[in-house]
Amino acid sequence: MKHSVKFFVGSIVVLVFFVVTLFAISKMFGSPSTYLDELKTQAILIGDQSVEVFIADTPTTQARGLSRVPALSENTGMMFIFTEPHKPQFWMKDMHFALDMIWIDESLTIVDIHQNVTPDTYPETFSPMQPASAVIELTAGMIDELDVGVGDVLILN
Repeated sequence: MKHSVKFFVGSIVVLVFFVVTLFAISKMFGSPSTYLDELKTQAILIGDQSVEVFIADTPTTQARGLSRVPALSENTGMMFIFTEPHKPQFWMKDMHFALDMIWIDESLTIVDIHQNVTPDTYPETFSPMQPASAVIELTAGMIDELDVGVGDVLILN
């Protein structure tokens, strides 16, 4: 009898541990829509078009980025804000769509651009030619649509 009680209690402990672990994992890797909905946003004028960007300004949001997000809505993107200008390396791990990357300095001037970076480029990395304070990721093709280039200045709305 004592062994069956110990087995029962042990089984309950293992089950509770399993449920708590699954809950923690689901919060860390929650659904893409929930994940994006929890981020701050900022409107930015790129060219003559307003784009709403999700802000990735913590190590956790920057590590995840747009990974596992199936697609972006029209006129949206993600802006990674760095604590100081540098040449970070970005890759396309767990991405489901191609991106355009706009690298900007502290004055919001475009310092470099990478267009149509596809998920199959992983594990290749992409960095700006000169230090950047932030990068904006948009759905591939947006840079051509927005008609912007190196030297253009973006405006925070």
